[in-house]
Amino acid sequence: MNEEQIDSVQKVLPVSPEQKTQDTESVLNLSFIPPELEGKRGIREKCAIASVVFGGISLISWVVMLLGIVISLTGVVLGIIGLKSSQKRKAKIGLVLSVIGFIAVFLYAFAAASGMIHYSYFTTQLF
Repeated sequence: MNEEQIDSVQKVLPVSPEQKTQDTESVLNLSFIPPELEGKRGIREKCAIASVVFGGISLISWVVMLLGIVISLTGVVLGIIGLKSSQKRKAKIGLVLSVIGFIAVFLYAFAAASGMIHYSYFTTQLF
């Protein structure tokens, strides 16, 4: 068979709709998250909501520098992922709260390093 005959044979063969959807699903399902964990909401919507939670926690945890940095960076990453979801407003709120918490950590670290305050001022003097 020459090349033209092969092309014509391939064009004539019918493809079922089920086979088409299976082919597209296998290409589109490139997530590393198991399907049972995704639930009703997509992963990006969950990231937007988690960003708000981590942003709120980062506003409180800036007192403990290492914890504040980790939580605020996690909130920033989740907020950036959540910006591509349907819940952009929550992602923006979480991103702003996380950035404010991140700035608060560095202001506290700068004040402690320059000797303006004792680094454990908030944890020892209040109790």
